Amino acid sequence: MPWFRPSMANGMDAHVPDLEKHIVADCWNWTPEEKPDKLNRLAISWLTRRFPPGSLANLLRYGADTWNMLD
Repeated sequence: MPWFRPSMANGMDAHVPDLEKHIVADCWNWTPEEKPDKLNRLAISWLTRRFPPGSLANLLRYGADTWNMLD
C-alpha cells in the first residue's frame, strides 16, 4: 500500500493554485531514494516553468548564487 495515496491529494488545488500532481509508478515510500531520476525531471520541469532562468524577478527574489544552480 502506498504511503500517500493519490486520492489523498484531492482538494489540495483549492489551497495551492499552481499545484501539479504526478503519480510515480512503483514508488512506495521515499521518492528521492526510489525514483530520483523521475523526481528530478518533474522538479526541474516545474522549476523552469515556474521560475524561468534569467528572469530579473528570480534574481532579486532568490539571489544570484541560488538561481545559478538551476541553469
